[in-house]
Amino acid sequence: MSENNERDAIEDITTTTFSIQGVPIKTFKRFLHFCEENAQATKVWKDATGQKQIRKELIYSIGLAKLLDAFETDAKAQMLFDRIIKLEDKVYGNR
Repeated sequence: MSENNERDAIEDITTTTFSIQGVPIKTFKRFLHFCEENAQATKVWKDATGQKQIRKELIYSIGLAKLLDAFETDAKAQMLFDRIIKLEDKVYGNR
């Protein structure tokens, strides 16, 4: 494994905590709603009495990653669209 791959593997499992300040409540609620719909994990375990316990948790890092992925996808789509328009202009001339 190369040094870059090792570094990437370490970064994939390393976490950090950060706070966000100055976010309007309405925006924060939108983010929470997004996470409730798209970033939940269900944890199942047996407690000390042997009873099966189930708990859903919001995983904010998943929500954040999904939002960033969506943004990057939109940016790539826009870039491809711009390239198609430029190619069409070259092939067909300016319309």
